[in-house]
Amino acid sequence: MRHQTQQPQQQERQRHSGGGGGRPAPAFVGLILLAYNVVSALVMDKITPVTLGFIAVQTTIFLGCLMPGFDPNQVANICLNANAVAVNGEWARVMAAPLVHASDVHLFYNMLSLLMKGPGLEKRFGSIAFFWVT
Repeated sequence: MRHQTQQPQQQERQRHSGGGGGRPAPAFVGLILLAYNVVSALVMDKITPVTLGFIAVQTTIFLGCLMPGFDPNQVANICLNANAVAVNGEWARVMAAPLVHASDVHLFYNMLSLLMKGPGLEKRFGSIAFFWVT
């Protein structure tokens, strides 16, 4: 009887999780998509140096966070929290929050946005000004 009750629960979990037959999502999908978009921009000569540098730094920071010994639960201690800044004086969160991404898909969407907007802004304002503003 126990086996029969588990089966509908498993089906429900698969339905809500995107369930392609119970297969897990491929690892690092966001990083693969990011790499594809960056290479495409490089080939089409549509990426500027500061934009490329920021994407490289952000990706390196993200991959460093995945190294052995890093506790993924620490991301919550770094992300921006207005209460922690105002009440506890944790001002380091203001600078650290833009550098930390919760997942590879989060990194992908942020860097894709930078890849789409960055080159135009960098060309308009110049690389040095874009670097300091970003």
